[in-house]
Amino acid sequence: SDPKMSYTVLCDAYYRGRMAPKYVWLLPGLYSRGWWKLDYGNASCTPDILRKMLNSTLAYTPDGYFVSEDKDTVTFSGLTPEQYEQEYSKRLLWKQYQIQNLTEFGISGSSFDATWALALGLHIASERLSKNDSFGCDHIPGELVPLEEFHYQNARMGCLLRKSFHAVTFLGITGRITFNSNGSRIVNFVLFEQYHVAGIRMQFLHHTKL
Repeated sequence: SDPKMSYTVLCDAYYRGRMAPKYVWLLPGLYSRGWWKLDYGNASCTPDILRKMLNSTLAYTPDGYFVSEDKDTVTFSGLTPEQYEQEYSKRLLWKQYQIQNLTEFGISGSSFDATWALALGLHIASERLSKNDSFGCDHIPGELVPLEEFHYQNARMGCLLRKSFHAVTFLGITGRITFNSNGSRIVNFVLFEQYHVAGIRMQFLHHTKL
């Protein structure tokens, strides 16, 4: 869910009277600081209304979105989490990124690891193809072709790619990267936080591991 969608839903809920303490809303916890104060083109909603709605709203974030607290461990990329954070913060000062309104908060670490996961998955698939190994997908219609010739109607290649990405495992900036049979990343816990908005400040409370 993007901030604009959350903004729209919370605004509509306000006019329907669906707010605390009778209702509790659950939002992704990855939005940048002050996201509710931006102009989303909704004239019927204001930051004051969003502040009222956000108080006591819960935010959730899987632990895989956070940069690892083990700052000195060298990851698969060759960077430690600390080096990654330093480099990312330095690049935020570049003019082109300031124009895009990027912040130090959000999913930068998981995006970095996702790029590596894609590269490694394609590498595994390429190695299988070089050996004419269908990765157990012989019973699937289609044929093995170079990655450059892949198309979505080739079910056998689709099977090989799914299995290749499922085989990806490495130590990333956000921790160990592995995937379950559905293709979702396996994470250890989900962080639940509660919004408390006062003026322009936002505080998070109530960290809960599952």
